[in-house]
Amino acid sequence: MILVDALRGALIADFGRSSHVDFKIDHDEFTCAGDLSYAPPELLHEDPPRGWDARRRGCDCYLLGSLIYSMFQQSSLTSFIIGRLPNNANPMIRDRKIPDYRASLPHWQNGFSEALHLLSEGLRNSPIQSEVVEWVAQLSNPDFDLRCSPRSNGHVDKYDLSRLISRLDRAKHTVITIANRN
Repeated sequence: MILVDALRGALIADFGRSSHVDFKIDHDEFTCAGDLSYAPPELLHEDPPRGWDARRRGCDCYLLGSLIYSMFQQSSLTSFIIGRLPNNANPMIRDRKIPDYRASLPHWQNGFSEALHLLSEGLRNSPIQSEVVEWVAQLSNPDFDLRCSPRSNGHVDKYDLSRLISRLDRAKHTVITIANRN
């Protein structure tokens, strides 16, 4: 959810249902607890990663990258990619067995590359173009093994978003400063 505040601008407020590694909650067992048009591919293929961090926090990374993508492209990243998948890799086609996640991954990566290219083109000449594309590329990689917070630099917690939040704030101030000059 994005909240708009007249004094501070847009604020990221929520990514859906809360969860905690030490406390079991009924919806923790759902394959996908939310709108499928925003879900990461591994959940659509019903092949979530093992372990709470990879499944829940990796999903949060994907959702944040998808949110950033949709702010600039007016489209869900997942929906964009699904629209480019061949039928044999598309998990949204009903009345058949869901395709294997790993076998479908090259098709997801191709659609993801196209999405990143369109995002980059849409931000051409923007002072935050390279950063935004990097954020989406790292946060929302269709391969959950490659998904991480941008510039986590091999830190123990690859899903820690605290550095990214500072970078988002800096990018916002850069855009505001340039807009005020014009």
